[in-house]
Amino acid sequence: MEAQILGFKKVAISTLLWIALNLFALPSYSQCSVSISSSDSALVCGEASRLSVNADWQLVNTIPFNWLRSLSFPSNQIGFLGGDSGSVYKTINGGTSFTKLNSPKPNSKINSLWFFNEQNGLAFTDSSEIFKTNNSGNSWNKINYLYSFDSAYNWNIRTFKSVYFTSSNIGYVGGGIYAGSGHSQAILHKTIDGGNTWIQLPVSDYKPIDKIYFLDSLTGFLCTNGNLLKTTNGGNSWTAVISYPSLYFNDINFINKDTGFLASNGLMRTYDGGNTWTALNTNFQFSQTISSDKNGFVYIINGAAIFRSSDFGNTWQRLKINANLPSIDNQIVGLSFKHQHPGIAIGTNHWTRAGFVIKTDLIDSVFWSPSFGLDDSLTINPLAKPSVSTTYFAAIKVGNCITYSDYTILVEPIVLQLPAQQIVTCDEALQFTPTSNMNAPNA
Repeated sequence: MEAQILGFKKVAISTLLWIALNLFALPSYSQCSVSISSSDSALVCGEASRLSVNADWQLVNTIPFNWLRSLSFPSNQIGFLGGDSGSVYKTINGGTSFTKLNSPKPNSKINSLWFFNEQNGLAFTDSSEIFKTNNSGNSWNKINYLYSFDSAYNWNIRTFKSVYFTSSNIGYVGGGIYAGSGHSQAILHKTIDGGNTWIQLPVSDYKPIDKIYFLDSLTGFLCTNGNLLKTTNGGNSWTAVISYPSLYFNDINFINKDTGFLASNGLMRTYDGGNTWTALNTNFQFSQTISSDKNGFVYIINGAAIFRSSDFGNTWQRLKINANLPSIDNQIVGLSFKHQHPGIAIGTNHWTRAGFVIKTDLIDSVFWSPSFGLDDSLTINPLAKPSVSTTYFAAIKVGNCITYSDYTILVEPIVLQLPAQQIVTCDEALQFTPTSNMNAPNA
């Protein structure tokens, strides 16, 4: 009896230990986690569908009790995160694990980070303070700068929200200044020496800045509440290319010098370098973040969901995230494909106030079989126009992993209502023989 009891205890202890390890262990990341989707899986004769291979987004890290707000990856393996309580974290393995660094300023919010390399970087806080490190965040030095403001208002909050560098020397940081009366203005500063000194630029006629983006050393954009501003002289002057007080312009990204996307209460696109913009017909009621990868694919963050377009924003597909991230509790706030990084995103659970990191890999190569009906059997997103229902098989290489998947497209044949019903597939030919009745006036 004692032996049976001891055996039961061993089983119970082992079971509890297994549960504990699985509850609290960090998720494992697999490059082999891929999926195939299409714009339409059921076609009629003559229609086409866009196939797409996606490396799934996976949860790789959680940071308890910390609201993550910013990320900067100077290389594909080295990256930094910023959050509440002045926290800064560093990864040396592409986001799989993070180490907490010394804080530039405890009890602040690190709204923006910009690292030039593993050693040298800048941190910008919610109280418009600037800190610089030259030893990978082990220590920080505060950068003092001069600024002026309109004395007609009783300003009580001054904050930075976005930073962008066009080179190792020239950069911009912007945000807003707020008065208790509800009045607010944009603030913008520029450096030409890598962040050691900053000068103020004139933008006080506009609302606070949410995003800064530059195409080159001279041409850039500011996203504000109600205005999209453009400069062609390195920030010396700005012109509103869109003025719409009820719109919130949240983010902007270009995949080349002409084609860009603007996140707002919906989504807009330009084909002329940002001079004119057209609203796209999407289901995005409010899009927050835009990014693009080395293939020219565009990504949109909508709550806790990630959408991707491979056709310049004409169609979008929701990407699979192998994590329980319900939109009601979670918000993805940052997304990066910089420096050919496979793709990393950060966010926070509003209920638990825990930060999370999700990651994906870019597809290296794909081979589709059969090639029948495909415009390209070696691309990750071929256009499929099969004449009959077809199952396509894909051999997919992601990093060090080669995996296989398949996808079936159903094609409905044509049904002709002749004297006798006849079913015709898309690639079949049907010959009619004229009769005297076909020449009759009522035939």
